[in-house]
Amino acid sequence: VQAPLMGRSAYGPLLATDFRRTVLRGGRSPDDIYRAIAAGVGGTAMPAWKGALPEEALWALVHYVESLSPPGLSKRPPER
Repeated sequence: VQAPLMGRSAYGPLLATDFRRTVLRGGRSPDDIYRAIAAGVGGTAMPAWKGALPEEALWALVHYVESLSPPGLSKRPPER
């Protein structure tokens, strides 16, 4: 199953992250997820949301993303 197409960029299609299967490159700890949501992810279509959403909403999103991953999925980013 491929992630849904969210649009196109100069580099090709923009695919949504499948949080159920993917190890997030920034890590899966609550602090890692918060950082990605709050500051955005450079080089991707993920914008920064800090200041645009209240702090409570940012943490609600963190907990939602955590709820999507199956038990036992590594919380550490892949080694480079």
